[in-house]
Amino acid sequence: MLERNPLRKLALPREASPARPVCRPAQYEAIRRVAAAVGSWAELFAVLVHETGHRAGSMRQLRWSDVDLEAATVRSRAEFD
Repeated sequence: MLERNPLRKLALPREASPARPVCRPAQYEAIRRVAAAVGSWAELFAVLVHETGHRAGSMRQLRWSDVDLEAATVRSRAEFD
């Protein structure tokens, strides 16, 4: 047993269950069409955000050092999530 509570100073969540916005399939396809018209980089960004489930602001902070093409992985850093 622990001698003290390590979570004592941890702030409790204010909401019981925070609402997370969800994009419907029709909305996602519309976003992809518009993004493709802007440029291939915009469509790639829209797909990356949708497929990973991360926020756009978090994905914007990615660097090439976070991408491993050989292992087909993308590292998401906690400080930006």
